[in-house]
Amino acid sequence: MARTRSPHAPEGPPLKAQAWQFLEATFRDLFANPTQERGSWITAFDSQIPLAQRNNVNAVLERSKRKEPTKPYRVGLVIQLAFALSTPERLDITYRHPGARGTAGVAGKLGDLLRSRHVVSSVDVYQNIGKNDENLIRNNCREFDRFLQWASGQRATKEQLRTVFQYACLKIAGTARPIRPLPEINQAKLTFANVMALFHELLAAPSGGAHEQFIIASLLHSRLEQTGSQQRVETKNLNASDQSSRTAADVQVKTGTRTDEAYEVTANEWKEKLGGAAQTIRAHDLSRLHILAQVEDFPEMIRILKGLTDDISALDLRAFIAVLTSELRKQFRTSALRRLYELLDRLQPNTDLVNAYVERLQQQGLTN
Repeated sequence: MARTRSPHAPEGPPLKAQAWQFLEATFRDLFANPTQERGSWITAFDSQIPLAQRNNVNAVLERSKRKEPTKPYRVGLVIQLAFALSTPERLDITYRHPGARGTAGVAGKLGDLLRSRHVVSSVDVYQNIGKNDENLIRNNCREFDRFLQWASGQRATKEQLRTVFQYACLKIAGTARPIRPLPEINQAKLTFANVMALFHELLAAPSGGAHEQFIIASLLHSRLEQTGSQQRVETKNLNASDQSSRTAADVQVKTGTRTDEAYEVTANEWKEKLGGAAQTIRAHDLSRLHILAQVEDFPEMIRILKGLTDDISALDLRAFIAVLTSELRKQFRTSALRRLYELLDRLQPNTDLVNAYVERLQQQGLTN
């Protein structure tokens, strides 16, 4: 029968606390001193670690699969090593140890830290690499499995594990995107006119649809916050199709797994989104679908939609944004602007859009 826990795993929170302290100190130093010369870490990795294990580590760090957008194995690697380095005992790191998993655990804290520095990371890597079993050898990433087995064996020294840990943390920190931090927003300045002036500038700038989609998602998110609704807003990665992301539309309002409202968003003419609307309604068992776009000829829009059997609405994008903005109190307009920053950072690859958004906030006088 397979073991469920390493016999060498110390119990209780001290190991968890030490592992997190180790990770936090290392990454904060790397982020605070990105230009500091750390060639000795790379040299040590190349000279002290066997070739097979160097190949395994680099394969994990470079692993990029569509089904793993948050790159969980590389973060899992350094967490497991942090636990091994936080005790003088030899720890079997082919197993997940107490305190590693969960948003309040080491994985959750590290995910928060990395994302705050614009490094791709999931909320809890163990949801991806070891959700239902403490045993992490799952044959999903063989290089990860092989390294953990070597690192848990008698041949690997603590110094070697520290060398790999430093090297892996260095490589992960080096993937941080060069994005300007969100400045403090001046809530008192968030009048309807000032916020709409900001949105007008964003909608006038080319963004491949990012501004349109994420402004809508942010405003709907904040409207639900303001009403205290149990619903939530979901929006897909900008470059993902509805089919590949398994979503009903660009932006959805959901209760549990049920889609309550679905919005297709485009900067273009509304009829461009009409072709697949009926199929979307049937595929996702929707009661209705909203198209947010340019609607310049209302009589024509009504005539076309009256000829359909499905309940499809076509709403002028800018007018809908104006209505949502007008409904929000200033504190929730603040929430919407913060959420917009998060979505631009996380769900589209162009760092210039994020930095330009920060610059426009400042130019409009909406920051302290």
